Order: sequence, then structure tokens, then C-alpha cells
Amino acid sequence: LLLSTMKSHDEYTFYHSVNVCILSIALARLAGLPEDELKLLAVGALLHDIGKVRVQASTLQYPGRLNPEQWAEIKLHPQEGAAAILAAAAPGQEIAAVVAFEHHARFDGQGYPSLVYDRERHFFSRLVATADTYDALTTRRSYRRAETPNRALQVLLQGAGTFYDQNMVHAFIKMVGVYPTGSLLQLAGGELVMVTRNNNEAADHPDVVLVRSAGGASLEVPEPFSMIGRTVVDQLTPAGAGLDPAALLEVAGYQNS
Repeated sequence: LLLSTMKSHDEYTFYHSVNVCILSIALARLAGLPEDELKLLAVGALLHDIGKVRVQASTLQYPGRLNPEQWAEIKLHPQEGAAAILAAAAPGQEIAAVVAFEHHARFDGQGYPSLVYDRERHFFSRLVATADTYDALTTRRSYRRAETPNRALQVLLQGAGTFYDQNMVHAFIKMVGVYPTGSLLQLAGGELVMVTRNNNEAADHPDVVLVRSAGGASLEVPEPFSMIGRTVVDQLTPAGAGLDPAALLEVAGYQNS
């Protein structure tokens, strides 16, 4: 019911929440969380932004810098979300309210809302905050362009120890790789390739397929391509390249990547 309300209020927030849930579960699996804790984490990740149903849609979708009144409204969504979850949660799921309440509090406690307790942010909150930032940065919004996956990872690294738990950041980068699957890389020779799988033994040499030749011709079916001796000069967003990585992965036969 809460998710249905969210989807009807702001579709971006709904899909963002689903993405954050998926990333959080994957990161928690890497951390070795047991199944029962994974389920609790999933609820918290899925509902971390539920408080935004209390924020006017015009504010959520505002195409410019927010004014002080709009920003004050946005900053209330952690408390609103926690209250909504506590009112609806089944016994034993109250931890989801903690995630909603703390996901913008920052690792150093200098975020919002201002916390009156000194204890460390909950493990789930620190994990979700990392996934939340990555997905938010790599998604296009009405007020800014999408960042490349590599740029999003740089932001996480720059904020490690202050905004984010450094252990979570390093684990997240280990999970997605230096160039996450679907990354579009411009090579020095002019070719455009897409990452299909990360190479644990050589992080800067992932498995890739050629999607656009050095001459600028797009391939109908991407072809395997060797990164040996190749230099990456840029990383493009899907919008910037005019390509859909998910569709390309499917055409290339990497449905399970």
C-alpha cells in the first residue's frame, strides 16, 4: 500500500526506491548477511524515501535550485517516512523506520535530521545511504543530468568517512567494479565499447563488447573486443551516447550479467 501511494505520487521516487533495494540486497549479500536480515534490509531500502509522499510533487520535480521553503519541506521526509512505516509495519519490521529516518543523517552525523543520540548510524542505514547516492547520481532528473557510474563512484570515495561509511563505499566499489556492467567507454582509438563483466584480476581491463567503431558506425550486434593495449579516455552516459545499455546487453547475449 505504501509503495502504491509512492508510485502514484512520484514515479521517479518509486523506481529509485526499487533500484536502491536491488543494490542494497546485492551489497548485503556480499557482506554475508543472513536471509532473515536481508528481508528486513529489503523493506527498509524499498521504503527509505516513503516520506516523500508528504512532499508536494511540484517540489520533488522542481527543475531548478530549491528555495529555503522547498528545501525545508524536503528535509522533513526522513521523519515523515519513519512515522509512516511505524504506523504500517508488521511486528519485527520496525528497523525499516530507522533506515528511513537515518539515510540522510551522514556517517558523521552532520546530515539531516539532526540526531540527538551519539550511537553510530545503523548498519542498514549506512548501507542504504551508499546505494541511494549511487542510484540518484546515475539517474537523470529534471534539474540535472545523469552522472557516469565512474563519476558516481568518485563522489562516494570523496565522501567516504564523512558522508558515507568508508567500509560500505569500498565494498560497493568492489561489488560493481571500477567500470560497472553497462558502462560505455570511449577509447583512445575512437571506438566505443560497453562493459559486460568486470575482471577481478584486472579491474582496469573489464570484458567489453564493441558497440561503435572508430569511424562512428554503430554495430547492430555488439562484438567481443579486447582491452589489451587500449586506453580509456572518457566514460559516456547512455543519453550522451544515444544508446540503451540494457538493450545492448540483451542483444549481445548477456541477459544474466
